Amino acid sequence: MLDKTDIELYKRKFQRTLVGKWITIEGTFFLMTDTFEFFPDGKGTWIQSSGSGECVTYFDWNIDEPFVVNILETKVEYLPDSEATEDNQEDEIKQWHKLEYDFKVISNDCGNEIALCNKDSELFYFATHRVGLQKK
Repeated sequence: MLDKTDIELYKRKFQRTLVGKWITIEGTFFLMTDTFEFFPDGKGTWIQSSGSGECVTYFDWNIDEPFVVNILETKVEYLPDSEATEDNQEDEIKQWHKLEYDFKVISNDCGNEIALCNKDSELFYFATHRVGLQKK
């Protein structure tokens, strides 16, 4: 059973970093997924998967203050046919998204899990599914 102590451990560990792989935690049956991977070098990927394929968003990230992440999307690819459908973002003005994040205990059919969330939400960034740290 998860409790406030578990949330506090996450808050201590991830107040200035999100390094790791955060995967969909919707329980045993889901058809679509959101996966965020934050790398120590300030790069990351967000993969949205469904029966019709994958969308991979590459981004830069940093944290200047506790529990506030800055994300700059740098490239978007649609797989498996990424060459034909790759977004051309050359002409777009890229901007940093600044968001406050938090951790919450959420329930699914497998029990309770800790989710990485935008403040005042159960979702992170623009994901459509709840995500939690992948256990090794």
